[in-house]
Formats: sequence, structure tokens, C-alpha cells
Amino acid sequence: MLGCLLAIACGLLAGATYLDLVGDETPAPVPVRQTATLAGIAVACSLAIAGLTVVATNSRIAPDQIRAE
Repeated sequence: MLGCLLAIACGLLAGATYLDLVGDETPAPVPVRQTATLAGIAVACSLAIAGLTVVATNSRIAPDQIRAE
């Protein structure tokens, strides 16, 4: 989850820097709203995937399922 947020923040910084370097004399607006929306979606999806992983891997193994040789 933290990796998604760091990647989005780095993309925001790189994009803002690029727009500032190639733009006119007026500074380009930084798309904070869209970035926050994207970060929220990334956090929600990563939490959903983590939850599904926990549910899917939480199967109990009964003693008769273990083979003893």
C-alpha cells in the first residue's frame, strides 16, 4: 500500500516538474484533486486485495488431511 502511494506521489512530483519546465512564464497548476482520487483508489484496492488474500489463505487443515509416511 505504501509503495502505491509513493509511486503516485513521485509521479505527481515528476509531472509537476515537467509541466513547470516546459510551460510558459505562468506556473502550471498541480493536479492535486486527481492525484488524491487516484491515491484513494489505490489504497482501497490494495486493502481489498490484502483482505481477499487473508480470507483465501485462511483455510484450516484437518488432521486427516495431513499424510504421515
